[in-house]
Amino acid sequence: MHLKLPSKFEIGNEERIRVLHRMPIAQNSSSGEMIDKLTLAFNRTRQAVITRELIEIISGAACV
Repeated sequence: MHLKLPSKFEIGNEERIRVLHRMPIAQNSSSGEMIDKLTLAFNRTRQAVITRELIEIISGAACV
């Protein structure tokens, strides 16, 4: 099952990747460390979007 995420997610994730990309290479001991940081940023952003969507759904159901 594939989840289509809103464009806000894509924009936020791109910005985080740009910020991490601008970090000096010396700060990153390996490419694996950079991949871990990017993966963590991606997952946090994705989870925030999912959580927000669930809250909106639950709030809407409570009003009915």
